[in-house]
Amino acid sequence: MPTLARGFIAFIVLLILLVVIEKFYVRIPIVKKIAIVRLEGVIDEISKKEFQDLLKEALDREDIAGVIISINSPGGSVVPSQELYDFIIKAKSKKPIYSYISSIGASGAYYVAASTDKIYAERGSLVGSIGVIFTIPELEKLIEKVGIRMVVVKSGKFKDTGSPFREMTEEDRRYIEKLVMDVYNQFVEDVSKGRKLPIGSVRDLADGRVFTGVEAKRLKLIDEVGTMDDAVLDISRRLGYTRALETEVIEKREEFWEKFKSIVTISMKEVLKEILAGGMR
Repeated sequence: MPTLARGFIAFIVLLILLVVIEKFYVRIPIVKKIAIVRLEGVIDEISKKEFQDLLKEALDREDIAGVIISINSPGGSVVPSQELYDFIIKAKSKKPIYSYISSIGASGAYYVAASTDKIYAERGSLVGSIGVIFTIPELEKLIEKVGIRMVVVKSGKFKDTGSPFREMTEEDRRYIEKLVMDVYNQFVEDVSKGRKLPIGSVRDLADGRVFTGVEAKRLKLIDEVGTMDDAVLDISRRLGYTRALETEVIEKREEFWEKFKSIVTISMKEVLKEILAGGMR
């Protein structure tokens, strides 16, 4: 067979293979299962978006009957945590969503967990840390030592509140404390709603403390002390099954596709070289 024909056939086979694998990998439905979506590390805008995209995928897939959020996070930024809380509150009407705390589910991570239908936690896990913290370094004396002076022109007296280049005034402190307490009250109210607890009971626990899974169960911050397997069996029974459904960890696929595309790109380059070489003969 001529080199040009062989190269063209190889090129067509590669394209067909790419289409077939994509359809098989993404769209072929299988038996009903429970999706596990991981929430790990510090919660910020980037990790929030990645997690929310994976959660949306699980909610949209027909073969996924329910979702368990596997949490191992110390928390993070306020707004991303609140956005996830609000998203899950609405999403629960579509499919049941549980959370499972393995090692730590604190602060913003507990904020997220409080929005789910049910919380499981390991007995030795750390749960809670309901509270808000605002930290500002003061560098004024340091920059004085190195001979730097900051000149500030501002439109209002609070415009540079929180600047590390000057000492905080009492008026600044009262202003920041008001902001912190506003966010703190939102946190407490949302936990109260999510956990269906009296707001006074939540406020009594909302002083920044963490609790073990066992103590958190006693305080009603979680529903059950148990493992991931326990959570899977529970959510499966909630869905009407007598046995635990199979699970699938929902993860980003970019790494797989990047590797696959890289292989295809290299192969196509080789095919094109062969086609060009054949055409020049």
